[in-house]
Amino acid sequence: MRLPLLKFIPVLLLSAFTLAACDTEDPYSIPPPDFSTVPTAFDYSEADPIEIEEGVEAYILDEGEGYATVNRRDQIAIHITVRTLDDEIIYSSSANSNPEPDQMAVSNIQRVNAVQIYERRVPAYTPGLKAGLLGMKEGERRTIIVSPEKGYEGVSESSYTYQFRDDTLQYDIVLSSISY
Repeated sequence: MRLPLLKFIPVLLLSAFTLAACDTEDPYSIPPPDFSTVPTAFDYSEADPIEIEEGVEAYILDEGEGYATVNRRDQIAIHITVRTLDDEIIYSSSANSNPEPDQMAVSNIQRVNAVQIYERRVPAYTPGLKAGLLGMKEGERRTIIVSPEKGYEGVSESSYTYQFRDDTLQYDIVLSSISY
């Protein structure tokens, strides 16, 4: 009578080990960014729009200091949040409680280039972003509104920003520093 029960013990043990080894967490997956620490969208309703070029408007919320302004050859450090006008956050340097600004070369902001690196998403470097940064001073706080044509319209279907190709973008930016 005990012999038939002994036949099932290896099957039960194998099943238990198999279930225990099944982990629903993929060690190679990249978790989505935590946007809970991202500042609220800048209120630019009281600021006058400045048309930078067709499809790109800037609203200067706090003027910067000094004589130096951003040009195409500069390295800059910025706090940046990119969102749709419906307030859906696409990228923020403040994601995951990050206090550090993003570092970038203005000359590299010339084409749409959206990639995901580790736990942070890198913003698509759009022509509208580049145009909106030029002329900023250190300490300046600015909102840049970018039409789809100057934003994500040209991204490939494999880009995580593809879903935003028809959206007008709001870049909220604080320029921390300019390096020549």
